Amino acid sequence: MFSPALSQPVAAHVCDYSGLMPAPHREPAPHGDVPTPYDGHRETQTPADALAPHDAHDRETQTLADASPDTHDRETQKPTSHHAPPPADLHSRVPAPRDAVMQTPAPPDHRDRAAVQTPAPPDPRDRDGDGVSDRAERRQHTDPEVPGLFPGAYPHIPEPLRFDLVRGLGARRGEFEANVLMSSTGPFDGLHWAPEIEWAFADRHALEFEIPMHNRNVEALKIAVQGTFREQYPVFIHGWQFIGEGVLAGAGEFTAIYIAGRRFGSRFSMLGMLGPSLRVDAAGLTADLVLNPSVFFDVGERTTIGLENIARLRGKHSQVTTLPQIHVQLGRHFRLQAGTGVVFLAGSIRPTFSLRLVIE
Repeated sequence: MFSPALSQPVAAHVCDYSGLMPAPHREPAPHGDVPTPYDGHRETQTPADALAPHDAHDRETQTLADASPDTHDRETQKPTSHHAPPPADLHSRVPAPRDAVMQTPAPPDHRDRAAVQTPAPPDPRDRDGDGVSDRAERRQHTDPEVPGLFPGAYPHIPEPLRFDLVRGLGARRGEFEANVLMSSTGPFDGLHWAPEIEWAFADRHALEFEIPMHNRNVEALKIAVQGTFREQYPVFIHGWQFIGEGVLAGAGEFTAIYIAGRRFGSRFSMLGMLGPSLRVDAAGLTADLVLNPSVFFDVGERTTIGLENIARLRGKHSQVTTLPQIHVQLGRHFRLQAGTGVVFLAGSIRPTFSLRLVIE
């Protein structure tokens, strides 16, 4: 119970406390049931002393945080990095076992899918450099790793030695060839030779210019043009050839030939020529039928053996030349053809030989 005598000082003390002016120190009341007024010192200390230990620690931490934010950050981050519990999704960051990684399917490759959906283009490889792709050579049963005898010819059919073609059938634009033919019939016939050049001015079309000579004398000027029909098959090809020859002695000869070639398996092939030939001279007009069936066997792509049969049929004046021969590819641009045989003319038989060197 409070006494009236002490009510005034307590009020004064409260007023002074609200004004932040500490009241003078007073002795406690003699009776223990009378509250003791607070002085300024106990006002600032008593709340901190009365706090629970964890509350005091929180206030100290807050006071340090307000005083120095950087220090607080360093102190709070350091224990977290070393002692904080791992995050809940830590197991998702741990690498999967090695076996699991190996079994995980690879992401789809759009390039592979496009390659599967898009048809494969023609094989551009030509390992032997003979102008025919490896894929085409496999279809023709020839070796794609060895140069062919007639680069650019399709299908692979050799040219005869004595009565040759203007480039191979199916020649492509820009192909060029220079060759020289040398031949002789009998010991007193002398040497017949003819340098010539051949050029494919367009796909499947070629032109030839030749100068037939006897020993040192020019006998004639010869020009020929050849074409290949578009209908080409893996084992068959055909075309045509026109030949015009002007003899310096005052005669002229014109020949039209149909040409057809075919392969039989991987080794054998055949080339046939057939057509009329007209000769105009001082004696008048003479007509012959030219026939030249030839067969070949490919020993390898560098070596071919063959048999050429040139027939000029004109009654009793017919002439037939049978000429076994061999073709050898010396290099990518060089080929040698040689043969020896017989000539049947007017009941007589004469030996003959021929040699041709080709640069292409």
